[in-house]
Amino acid sequence: MRPPCYVHVMLTGHFTLQESSLPERPEVHRADPVTLETLRKHLASEHAPVSNEGALRSAIFHGGLTAAARPESWKFLLGYRW
Repeated sequence: MRPPCYVHVMLTGHFTLQESSLPERPEVHRADPVTLETLRKHLASEHAPVSNEGALRSAIFHGGLTAAARPESWKFLLGYRW
């Protein structure tokens, strides 16, 4: 047998959370996003390998990318060799 809250959803189309047992969400601290200038330093030449690829990927993972850096980062992130 389903709990009453599910029956209520099926009959009325509305959902009301009766009680919450979720823990408090932890506070998350992100790093600063990678800027276009930083990205270009790592991708100095189209034909040269990326300098310190692991550090760049980690910086992007932990801080993201600025809007200006996104168009130039996709080739690197998807492994496209130009």
